Amino acid sequence: MINLANEVFGFNGWSSRIVNLTTDFLDYNEETRKYNVGVTAIIRVTLRDGVYHEDIGYGMIENTKSKGAAIDKVRAQLVEPS
Repeated sequence: MINLANEVFGFNGWSSRIVNLTTDFLDYNEETRKYNVGVTAIIRVTLRDGVYHEDIGYGMIENTKSKGAAIDKVRAQLVEPS
């Protein structure tokens, strides 16, 4: 997506930022001793002239050994370039 935005708007023609990042749920399974996490992100993409668009993304991860790793991995899915 970043490469496409650079092609369309130019390297310095746009920017993005996280408007909101919310952990929707964090469940612990006693039997498996693993965590499941769901996170919602609102991201804003702004063009050089100030026009912007916001959209929502959702990420979920299941069966992670630690709470911190689960939260980190699901947030990274939403905000890091792939």
